[in-house]
Amino acid sequence: MRISNIFYFIKQGFLGIIRNAVMSSASILILASSMLVLGTFWTVIANINSYMDSLDELNVILLYIAPETDEARTEQIGDEIRAMDNVTNVTFLSKEEAWELELQKYDETQRAIFEQFVKLNPLPDTYKIEFAEIEKSTPLLFQLSSIEGIDLDLKEQGKNPKSVIDIANKVESFKNGISMICVWLLIILLVVSFFVIMNTIRLTVFSRKQEIIIMRYVGATSSFIVAPFVVEGIIIGVLSSAIAYGLQYYLYTYVMPDMLGNFASTGLLPFSEFSRILAIAFLTVGLFAGIVASSMSMRKYLKA
Repeated sequence: MRISNIFYFIKQGFLGIIRNAVMSSASILILASSMLVLGTFWTVIANINSYMDSLDELNVILLYIAPETDEARTEQIGDEIRAMDNVTNVTFLSKEEAWELELQKYDETQRAIFEQFVKLNPLPDTYKIEFAEIEKSTPLLFQLSSIEGIDLDLKEQGKNPKSVIDIANKVESFKNGISMICVWLLIILLVVSFFVIMNTIRLTVFSRKQEIIIMRYVGATSSFIVAPFVVEGIIIGVLSSAIAYGLQYYLYTYVMPDMLGNFASTGLLPFSEFSRILAIAFLTVGLFAGIVASSMSMRKYLKA
């Protein structure tokens, strides 16, 4: 292909967009909105995952040992826990160590008061259990609850791991719900984008109908006729990608921190974490939508 032909295709692609400025603008805005929805939901899900990773307690179960349980049985309980599925790490915390950790939460004056009652240490021996998959946490909790020698009274007082697992499951369900909404919105908006781009290309084809007929009579190949319209679709996709990326940067950098307040300063991931993958994803979606929509639109007219 000659360089002059390439410049001709690009020129005709831009002219097609200018001739149908209203429909072209609609195509660009709708496609950009589709990608913006995709990027926004993806950044939200990424931040949820990051936040869950930072909350170690969501993947940790504290199992309290009954006061009457002897040392041998306590060690045996640890072995039983380590043999369970989904358990990644088990750490034993004696009641003395737990008391020391509790005292560290207070200042010197408060600590001195508590130390007077060290002989009345009410804390039990504890196993800190770390698990991998939240989805398998409920069966693990059932297994742990059936172990002989754990403190059932503490469970009845609400100091059991079930509440932690419930929180983790709710967060996971929330994340899955957002992912599902993102997928369906993206599909709907992409379908709308396809139809708008196809109609935009059809208007351009209609306005150049006589020119296309003449080109076919003088022996122009189908690829030569189609190329300018495919380039027009590519330009629409690239412009949509650039607009979506710019809006995504602005929303994530300036709007979201204002909406989230203090959480943004500590929990919001920097935009640089997403910049490269968002740029690639937006460009891929834009090119795919532009090329496919323009090709589908031209197929009908080439058969005519």
